[in-house]
Amino acid sequence: MQPAPETHQPTIHHTREQLYAAAVYEQFEQFLKQNRSIDDRKKYRSIILAAPALVHNAGLAQALAFIASRNEPLQCRLVADIAGVVLGVRDGAQLLERSRGGTDGSLRDYMLLTRQVLAALLWYRRYAQQLLGNTDTTTPVTEKLP
Repeated sequence: MQPAPETHQPTIHHTREQLYAAAVYEQFEQFLKQNRSIDDRKKYRSIILAAPALVHNAGLAQALAFIASRNEPLQCRLVADIAGVVLGVRDGAQLLERSRGGTDGSLRDYMLLTRQVLAALLWYRRYAQQLLGNTDTTTPVTEKLP
C-alpha cells in the first residue's frame, strides 16, 4: 500500500515591506479607533513626518532618544509602535537599548536596525499622509494650492 500523496500547500512568504505595511496599518487602525482629538492627530502626524529626516540627520540612536525624551504620550507611543513593527515587541526601551548597541554593539547591527526603522517609518509616513490627511480644519486644501 502506497502512502497518500502529499498535498502541496503553497507557502506564502511575505516580504519585510509587506509585514511592516500590515503591522503599521493595524497600529493606525487602533490609533484612529481611540477617538483621538484633531490636536492629537496633528501632533502624531507631525512627529511621524519629521522622524525620517531626524534619523537621517542625527542618526538612529539620537533620533529615538530625542523623540522618547520628550515624555509625551504620542511620542512614546511612536517609539513603542516602531519597536513593535521592527522587533516584534512593543517595548520602546528595548528599541532604544538596541539602537545604542545593546545586543553586541556591532556597526553592522546598527546599520541594519537603522534600515529597518527607516523602512517602517516610510509606512508610517504613507499612512499618516493618507489616514490622518490634512488635519488643519481651518484652511481648506484648495486654498493652500498655489
